[in-house]
Amino acid sequence: MSVCTNTPPHTLLPTLYTPHYTTPHPNTQEHEAQEIPDIERNGYCFSDGCGTLSPDLAERVADCLAAAGRIPEDFVPSAFQIRWRGCKGMLTVDTKLRGMR
Repeated sequence: MSVCTNTPPHTLLPTLYTPHYTTPHPNTQEHEAQEIPDIERNGYCFSDGCGTLSPDLAERVADCLAAAGRIPEDFVPSAFQIRWRGCKGMLTVDTKLRGMR
């Protein structure tokens, strides 16, 4: 899995000029995260920085966002932009996953 990649420093400069928000987050345990293989074809990686989360975990994240006033209560997004443990990327809800995954 290559969610954490070596990014050239000059590509990070635009992040200096964009707002960053600290959002309360659920206490996610290490055992709740699972590495999945990237989708690679013809020398290209199509899933770098992409992942999935279960509907249950999406609800837990949505509760944290709602408590911080970032989204309406009772609204659960189907995708999240994340920064977690030095990695950044997108997570989409996978309805096949069960529990806190």
